[in-house]
Amino acid sequence: MEFRVTFLQALQDQFAAETGLTTVITDSRGCEVTNISGTTPFSDWILKESPSAFSKFVRDSLQSYSDINHPAVLDTLPGLKVILAPVSVSGSNKYFMWAGILIEQEVRAFIHEFVEKNSGNPVRWKQALATVEDTSKEDKGKAVAGAKQTVEVLSKYLTLEENQQDEPYYLMRGFPDWLGAELTVKELLNNILSCCKSLSFLGVAEKNGEESFVVSHLAGSPNPGLVGKSFSLGEGFLGQAAAIGAPRRWANIEKDPRVLFFIQNDVKVNNLFCAPFKMHHDNDTLLFGGNLRGQPFSDKELLIIESLFGLLHVFLRQQWQETRLVNLTTRLTVLTEVTQMMRGIHSIKRILLILVDMSLNLAQGSFSCVVLNPDKSNGNIHVMSRGLTEQQAERYKERIQGDYFSSDGEVPGESRSVMVKAEIGTRALDIPITDESNETIGVLSVGISDPKEVEEIQTLLTSLAAIAGISIHHGDSMVAKSPKTASVEMLHSAMEQWDPVNWKLTEQAAKLAVAFSGKFGFSGRERLAIEQACLLSLYNIELLENWNVDPDVVEMVRVYKGFEKEQKEPGRPVRINFLLSMSCELMVMIFTYLKNDRKLEAVQELIAINSGFRKEFMDYLSGKTGGNSGETHQVDIGRIGEAVNLTAREKDVLKLVIQGYNNREIAKSLFISEHTVKNHVTNIFQKLGVADRSQAIAKVYQS
Repeated sequence: MEFRVTFLQALQDQFAAETGLTTVITDSRGCEVTNISGTTPFSDWILKESPSAFSKFVRDSLQSYSDINHPAVLDTLPGLKVILAPVSVSGSNKYFMWAGILIEQEVRAFIHEFVEKNSGNPVRWKQALATVEDTSKEDKGKAVAGAKQTVEVLSKYLTLEENQQDEPYYLMRGFPDWLGAELTVKELLNNILSCCKSLSFLGVAEKNGEESFVVSHLAGSPNPGLVGKSFSLGEGFLGQAAAIGAPRRWANIEKDPRVLFFIQNDVKVNNLFCAPFKMHHDNDTLLFGGNLRGQPFSDKELLIIESLFGLLHVFLRQQWQETRLVNLTTRLTVLTEVTQMMRGIHSIKRILLILVDMSLNLAQGSFSCVVLNPDKSNGNIHVMSRGLTEQQAERYKERIQGDYFSSDGEVPGESRSVMVKAEIGTRALDIPITDESNETIGVLSVGISDPKEVEEIQTLLTSLAAIAGISIHHGDSMVAKSPKTASVEMLHSAMEQWDPVNWKLTEQAAKLAVAFSGKFGFSGRERLAIEQACLLSLYNIELLENWNVDPDVVEMVRVYKGFEKEQKEPGRPVRINFLLSMSCELMVMIFTYLKNDRKLEAVQELIAINSGFRKEFMDYLSGKTGGNSGETHQVDIGRIGEAVNLTAREKDVLKLVIQGYNNREIAKSLFISEHTVKNHVTNIFQKLGVADRSQAIAKVYQS
C-alpha cells in the first residue's frame, strides 16, 4: 500500500506541475489518499475557510459520478469548476483525481453576483477570486486531456500490480525514484529494457517540421545508426502511426516493405509497437519498441508495453518541463541584463547589433534581421542581419518594406507578431518594434528552427523588441532626425567602407566624448555637436558645408584640423594660436589620447589646454581603467579577451559565437573539428563565468 500511495503521489505531482491546478486523489469513499499538490492562494483559503464544505462536495459528487469512465467537469459552486477523473483498477473505479479551480471569463461576473447574494463575506471572496486566472476553453480542454492521460497510466499500472504480475510491478517500484533522479533519456530506456524482456530495443522520435519526424533516442540496438534519421508522415510503420495518431502494433514484419526504414539503418525487427504522444503539441512524439522473435506480442505483453510507454511519456514530459523552466529562467536573466545594458546606449547601430545578436541566440534560430521604418525626413531604411547573405538581406528589406511600410514610411493597420515563410525557405517570426507611444518604428524577423518553442520564443522576442524600441526612441542618435543629423550618419557610414581603421578611431572618439561630456555637465546640444565633430573629423570643411552639416559642428572640425596641422610641423611645441571652446579642447585631448596608444603623458603635454580641464579629463581616464573609452558598435573581443586570458583561438571562436554561428559552422569557418570547438566554447564559458551563449554575449557587450 505504501508503494501504491507513492506512485499515485508522483503522477499527481507531475499533473499539477504541468497544469497549475490544485490536485488531490481520493478513494471511492472520498477520503484523501495523497497530499494536495499545486496549492494556490485561492485553494489555500478555501480549504482553510471551509474544509468540511469541500469534503461534503466530494462525497456528494461521488454518489452521482462513481461509475463514470472518463473525466468530467463539475461545478463546486456556480461558475467554479473542478475536473473529476476516475482511476479504474481491474474494471472498478477505486480512486478519483480532483483538479481545479477553473473559472471561465464569461461567468466571472455571475460568480461575483452569486457570492454577493449568498456569501457572508463577499469582499473576501472577491479578493480570493481575483487571484485565479481566467481559463479559456482551449486550456480547459488541455487540462481534461491531461487528466485523462494521467489516470489511464495510473489505471494500467495499478491493475498490473493488483494482479501481482512481477515484471510491471518491479518497474512500478522504480518509477517514483526515476522521476526524482537525474536520468538521461537513454538511461531510462535502458532501465525499462532491463526489466521488460519482451522488447529488445526502445526508441523515441520527435516531430521535426510540419511533415517529418527524427529519431532522437535509441536503446538496446547494437547499431545506433538510427539516431538522427528522419521519416515523413505516413512513411513506413512509424510514419503510419504518426499519421493515424493512435497506438499501432505489427507482427512478422521482417519482409514487409514498410520495414525498409529500419533495414536501411541496420536495425532488425520482426514485431513492432508504436504509440504517438503529445509532448509539446498534438502527437509530436513517437515511442516505439520491438524485437526479433518469431512469435507476436501476447495480450499480456501488450498491456505491459502500453503501460511502460505511458510511464516513459510521463518521464519525458517531466524532463521537458524541467528543461523548459531552466531555459526560461536563463532567457529571462539575459533579458534583464540586456534591458540594463541598453539604458546607456545611444547609437542606433549598436542597439540594432545587440538586438540582432541577442534575438538570434535567445531563439537559437537560423538568422536574425532588423529593418527600421524609413526615416521620415530622408526615406532611408536601416537594415542589420546575421545569418543572411547581402542579397538575402536586401530581399528581406524589400519584403518587410512591402508588408509593413507604405511609401510614406507609415505602418498600415495594426501590427502584431506573425509567423511567415522567410525568403530563404525557413519559417520566421516577424515582430514589430514599437516605441513608448506604441508607434511601430521597425520589424525584427528571426528564423525559427524549433516550431515547438514558438509561443515561448515569441514572448521573449517581443519583450526584447520592445526594449530595443524604447532605447532607440530615447537614444541621443534619435534626436529629431533632422537633415543635418542624417547627413552625419550617412557620411560616417560611408567612411566605414573606405577607411575602416580611422572610422573605428572616430567612433571611439565620439563615444568617449559623449561619455565624458555627460559626466562633466555639457548640455545635450553640446554633447551631440562634439559627438558629430569627432565622427566627421577626417572630412574636409568644404564637403561638410556642402552636405548641410550643422555650422557649429563644421567650425569645431575646422578648429581641430587647425590644431592638428600646427601639431605636425616639426620642432614646434604643441601650442594653439586661437581660442578653443571647451568642446574643441575636449576633442583635441580625445584624439591626442587615442592616437598615442592611450597614454596619459600625451594629454599632459597639451599645455595649451586649460590645466584644470585637462586634469579633469586625465582623472576621468585614470578612473576608467581601460573601460568604455573605446566603445564602438562592433564588439571588442580583444579587451575582454585580455581581461579573462582568452587564447587567440578562443577569441576567434567567441567572435563567431556572438555572430550566431553554431559549433558546426564555427568548425567549418576555422578549419577545426566540432569537438575542438566544443572544448573552446566550454573554456570560454568558464573564463567568462557564464552558463550559455546568451549570457556570454551579454557579458561581452557589458564590457
